[in-house]
Amino acid sequence: MRQRTYWVIGAAAIASWWMAAQSTKHSVPSAASRPAPGYYFEDATLTETDAAGHTVLRLQTRHALQDLASNTIQLQSIAVNYESAPDSTWLLHADHGVMPIGADVISLRGHVELRAGTVTRAAGAIVHTEQMTLDRLHHTASTAEPALIAWPPHELSARGLKLDLTRRTIALENSVHGTFRR
Repeated sequence: MRQRTYWVIGAAAIASWWMAAQSTKHSVPSAASRPAPGYYFEDATLTETDAAGHTVLRLQTRHALQDLASNTIQLQSIAVNYESAPDSTWLLHADHGVMPIGADVISLRGHVELRAGTVTRAAGAIVHTEQMTLDRLHHTASTAEPALIAWPPHELSARGLKLDLTRRTIALENSVHGTFRR
């Protein structure tokens, strides 16, 4: 009987140790172990310059929040003036965006609109999509989502596109539909 008692006590000790180890694996991190919040700005303008000091990017946002967990800056209500080359300015608007810290891309989502900055809304093509990535290193803008290119009174739709912002060219990926009349 005594051996059975030791056996039960030993099994109970091992089971309680195992359960304690499992509960610490799945516990919620304490406030001390969570990363401190990063900086945030309201109605901010972020400006990027080239080596000569010329402005190449001016990003205006209603709200910018540094997310230390993902090492990104979260943006809301965004307007971007981007100069991909001298005399080649592009205007972008979006509801939200994510800018990885130290990276050359900005991911935009929600009512994204891109148009050349040297033309009026009525005179030039405007690209509408729900998501777009602006790559500042390669001077491109791209999406894999459905996109509408409006050049009033014409419209062209496609699923996926890539714009070379320096050469001012566009490559449509697939599902291309549209009509252009004189």
